[in-house]
Amino acid sequence: MSYSIDFRKRAIDFVIEEKNSMRSASKIFDIQYNTMKEWVKRFKETGEFSPKPILGKQPTKINLATLV
Repeated sequence: MSYSIDFRKRAIDFVIEEKNSMRSASKIFDIQYNTMKEWVKRFKETGEFSPKPILGKQPTKINLATLV
């Protein structure tokens, strides 16, 4: 499941700025504890709220001529 950047920011701020525990944040925001832990870890390491990019094969471009 993908969460919005705003939702992630509110959850991370709840932990870091308001000095609440990750466990209480995960219960309040109704997300898994490990998800909360990964978000906080990523934010502390990179300063990013956005999800990690998905690695792997790049999507192929659709040839518009074949769609007609």
